[in-house]
Amino acid sequence: TINFNRTYTQNALLNGITLDGALLPGFDSNDFEYEVELPVGTTVLPMIGVINGADGQTTEVVTNGVNGDAIITVVADDNTTTQTYTIHFTVDKSQVNTLLDIQLDGVSIEGFDPAVYEYTYTMPVGTRVWPLVSYTAGDAYQTVDMTENVIDDWNKVVTLVANPEDETVESKTYIVNLLVEKSAVNTLKDIQLDNVSMEGYDAETTEYVIELPIGTKKYPEVTWTMGDEFQDVDSQVEDNKVRLTVTAEDSSIRVYT
Repeated sequence: TINFNRTYTQNALLNGITLDGALLPGFDSNDFEYEVELPVGTTVLPMIGVINGADGQTTEVVTNGVNGDAIITVVADDNTTTQTYTIHFTVDKSQVNTLLDIQLDGVSIEGFDPAVYEYTYTMPVGTRVWPLVSYTAGDAYQTVDMTENVIDDWNKVVTLVANPEDETVESKTYIVNLLVEKSAVNTLKDIQLDNVSMEGYDAETTEYVIELPIGTKKYPEVTWTMGDEFQDVDSQVEDNKVRLTVTAEDSSIRVYT
């Protein structure tokens, strides 16, 4: 009679773990937990492989996504001894907190620099439609909050806050000041007496003396032609004097008498 006795090993230790064919950095057979950070934007786990530490071992790998634990259970040849290795996977979060560009009506702001956070754009006198402010995010993982505050007809402030995916990193705030230039025209184009242009009128001359014919019973009606559409003219009559106060859009004043 020939009797064969087989010895079953109790070794449930691995000789290595691989990720996409490369040995897991820092692997040691007697270390059972590992931290692995995956690159920003990773959506698929690397392929997990094992290098058995002894004949007869069997392994099972259970994964839980790119931000979860991969559990490797090793059963020794004796089918009783087991060991568990755990890999804690996390995907790095983007720290990009700057914008690539800011546009006005689709055109990049002149001189834009991601490291410069405030811009002022002045538009011509009479502008009544604000340019459309848009932006190019720093990367696909960033969120941008944009708010618009119209202060008056000549001032609007647009604030853009670039929020990185990594919430531990400070957000960056960009401010775009939109300004409409105000007209400084505080001169009149003409002054008329009874609808006839006043002889010798000069916009830069602010005082006139008009000699009326003997026997005149009624003062002529004083009218005027504004220097532009943005100014305001106030007329005051005091006895034989007419006072015209011209206020430009920029609040500068000129008085004709």
